[in-house]
Amino acid sequence: IVGRVSCPKCGSVFNENIDAAKPKQAGICDNCGTELVKRSDDNVETFDGRFQTYLEKTQPLIDYYEKKNVLYHVNSDLGKENTFEQIEKVLNSKDSIEEKIIKLIRKSNSRGGTDNISIAYLVSEDGEY
Repeated sequence: IVGRVSCPKCGSVFNENIDAAKPKQAGICDNCGTELVKRSDDNVETFDGRFQTYLEKTQPLIDYYEKKNVLYHVNSDLGKENTFEQIEKVLNSKDSIEEKIIKLIRKSNSRGGTDNISIAYLVSEDGEY
């Protein structure tokens, strides 16, 4: 979130710190040419607070479902279409497990580290989401 900038006109989102997500021209929307803006809460302090919340509240939940073998890992670095296919494969599997949890893993960020984004899908026995 620290490098996130967005277009107030068309809503496109870019990231100044990730090469693949940077606008072609710094500060200008690729889609409509409008000057990009940065949200006031997209800063290091906000990131640190959100990450601390993740460590305290989300990581224990991920660990819990991983120990129960109901956590599925999807690599989102391979593009939107591939990511969608991986998620669809998990959701359409004939697994007898009532709850399916998907953890999207983004392997690279501007510092070469790992960003983890967690999304949970709770699936009832009849397959409803």
